[in-house]
Amino acid sequence: MLSACTSPAADGDGDGGGGKSDDPGATFKDVVTEWEFPVGSGGDAWVDEVTIVSGGGLLATSTAPDWLRKLTPDGKPDETWGLPDPQSGIPGSTRRSGFLDLPAHEVWQLDGDRLVASSGDGDLFELRGYLANGTLDPAFGAAGRIDLFGEGHPLRVAQDADRHRFLVAFARAWETFGFSTIGPSKIEVLAYDQETGERSSIGTYDLPPWDNDGTNPATIHQLLPRNDDSLVLLVSETVHIPNPARADVATQWSTIRLAPGQPPQVTHIAVTSFGPRVVAFESPGGGGFDLYLWGTVDGISMAPHEEKLVRVSVDDAGAAEHVVLEGADLSKGCASAVATSTRLVLGQSIDPSLPIQFAAYPKSGEAPITFASDLPERCLSGLTLAPNGRMYGGTVDTSGTAWVYQVTSFAPSDAGAQ
Repeated sequence: MLSACTSPAADGDGDGGGGKSDDPGATFKDVVTEWEFPVGSGGDAWVDEVTIVSGGGLLATSTAPDWLRKLTPDGKPDETWGLPDPQSGIPGSTRRSGFLDLPAHEVWQLDGDRLVASSGDGDLFELRGYLANGTLDPAFGAAGRIDLFGEGHPLRVAQDADRHRFLVAFARAWETFGFSTIGPSKIEVLAYDQETGERSSIGTYDLPPWDNDGTNPATIHQLLPRNDDSLVLLVSETVHIPNPARADVATQWSTIRLAPGQPPQVTHIAVTSFGPRVVAFESPGGGGFDLYLWGTVDGISMAPHEEKLVRVSVDDAGAAEHVVLEGADLSKGCASAVATSTRLVLGQSIDPSLPIQFAAYPKSGEAPITFASDLPERCLSGLTLAPNGRMYGGTVDTSGTAWVYQVTSFAPSDAGAQ
């Protein structure tokens, strides 16, 4: 698919990652563990994302440490892809391990099984292009790399698939107050051709003053291209607004619409508890999106610290709707979710002695569909829906003294485990 291979979380690093997935329209039912592929133990191999690529293979990314691994559909390392395997013991061996050692924040698949990854170590600093076998694409940028820090301070990257390019927003000036950085006051959006990395400027935009009165700069979570050449930014900032349901310090969520020759249009879409959990994010294109948050939400949470799972749906015109997903409790147990155009699928392990419990929340407002996996003592770290009724995810086997971090395939129970 021509979409990000990583988290639907709004900033790519939210708690409990998930896979970007087209909605397969499957009927959800209990699942069994088809296979588990261990990638490490002791906290060194947290599986953040699992994404389906051409031929049914899987790409898995990690945030601790940073790596990108490719598996075959049956859960084996794809030895035709990645770096030469130093463990093969064969001098000069060209055997590959299905593994790349890189901090891949986001990964996109292009035509011909090529990949582009945005890479960094805490900060975004370059784009890398890869050929179908996992080696750097010499036709992309400078020997497969584009140095983003050489262009300035990169804030957010997005793929504009319809125009076959990547967009990167750079800060050109900052709003400050005393010794505090409030947020970017001017940004420039550069476009990079997804085949060659050739660079061009989309435009430079003066942003309106921020409401931010906190100590951390405002954050740009998403950069969304629109068909009319305008852009939509999803942003958040710290504000101090009294509310009996939460502490006075809060997070204000807004969109900023940028169009050539027009002043920026700011729309506030939600005020939440400070630093709410970003559960999932889904954008079908056109500037609209669904943002799923866990926390207190002004206008919804009435009792003190009354946390809710809320979908903030923003349409193409920028209007926002808040919908509570009743029954969810993300205050305990490890959880991960994936959003599609029609539903949110959430997996959670509240009681470690039980298998992972799942709930599919339709956007139509119908009651959620609940189902479960088969193995206990599993913690879910990422989730992706597959068109064949399967689900793929990152899991942690907590049954032993040393926890095992792995990629897992879940199959419908009536399909049987292999």
